[in-house]
Amino acid sequence: MNQKIHLSLNYGEIIDLYGLSLIDGVYHIFFLYKNERQMKQWGHFSTKDFLEYKFTTGRADIIGYKTGNTHFFANTNGEMLMMELIKPPSQSRRSFFSLPKKVVVNHEEMLEYPAPNLHELREYKRTVQLHEGESADTFGSVFEAVMTFSEDIYSLCLGNSILLKCHNGDFTVEHDNFKQSFNAEDFKTIHLFSDTASVEIFVGGRVLSLPVIQDEKGTVRILSGNCRADIYKLKSIIIK
Repeated sequence: MNQKIHLSLNYGEIIDLYGLSLIDGVYHIFFLYKNERQMKQWGHFSTKDFLEYKFTTGRADIIGYKTGNTHFFANTNGEMLMMELIKPPSQSRRSFFSLPKKVVVNHEEMLEYPAPNLHELREYKRTVQLHEGESADTFGSVFEAVMTFSEDIYSLCLGNSILLKCHNGDFTVEHDNFKQSFNAEDFKTIHLFSDTASVEIFVGGRVLSLPVIQDEKGTVRILSGNCRADIYKLKSIIIK
């Protein structure tokens, strides 16, 4: 790499930059590049002073959905760091949830949590205790839910299409032909946000965004385990 003039690689070719992020005093630069075999791959530079850089590789996956293509960056540990939705023309007016987040870097790991000011969107609340085989209706398809489990092993279903399983902090999320696994130390609380076209799942500093068409009712069903669910109806947001 030649940092004195510009960022470059010892091999391959940088073909697409995805912007610059500043997180806790560290700059993060994501990009696509072609490796020595001319295959596309994700790359990532991080720096504090633009003099010394750390370079890591990851993987680029494009997963097809009815609402578009989800394109995300995951590091070599399989942890998702960035995600975007590439929409087909027929779905150009359909929204994709991307919430404001509080980002913390801890021991070179980037952790993401819902921004605290999102509490201002809460309008009504209901609290239920859910046991294995039980379900709870939400306030329609636009809602927030904080689900706290008492066991280390549990599973739940969101709507009719998203399955989330936890085994001692190892998570697997499945939706149609998509499957993503990750690990979280604080795994007993799941924080969900939903709108009519997508769901955002926060667990222990990890976040997963899924484009999915929600029904008007909205349902959370416990397949195994026991939990307390605080479910909130959210105010509408008008963007002018």
